[in-house]
Amino acid sequence: MACCAGRHVTVNGKPLDESYLYPGDPPSRIPFSVRLGHGQLWVMGDHRKSSSDSQDWGPIPASDVIGRVVLVNHDFKLTALHTPPTFVTDGLAPADTRSDVYLAWPALIAVSALALLVLVITGITRFMIRRRRSTKNLPLPPATSPSSS
Repeated sequence: MACCAGRHVTVNGKPLDESYLYPGDPPSRIPFSVRLGHGQLWVMGDHRKSSSDSQDWGPIPASDVIGRVVLVNHDFKLTALHTPPTFVTDGLAPADTRSDVYLAWPALIAVSALALLVLVITGITRFMIRRRRSTKNLPLPPATSPSSS
């Protein structure tokens, strides 16, 4: 891996398509050229100007990785991440066959929140209507006549 000839991060001399980078960020804060050993990874964040990543600490052991980034959010614009084709064609990683189902989750959450809001408003409205009706149907207290003394 290397950066930044041609303003790209390259793998075995081939540029990576990093369309997920934070708008306006360079591909790297520093120029680098690294050859990774077996079981090593070079990790970089999507917001390269403020990421604490391999640009600071170098390669990391693959055994230290406990998760995988599946979505990047820039101002409510979601991008699903897959293994870059450069890694697949060079035999560095298997093809990524995951679907983009993750993109549906935010929509599902938004629809669920809206449905919950509608239910709450409907419940409050029905409660207020019943309360108003029940107070209208209460018997009036007996009229008291002024006592004459």
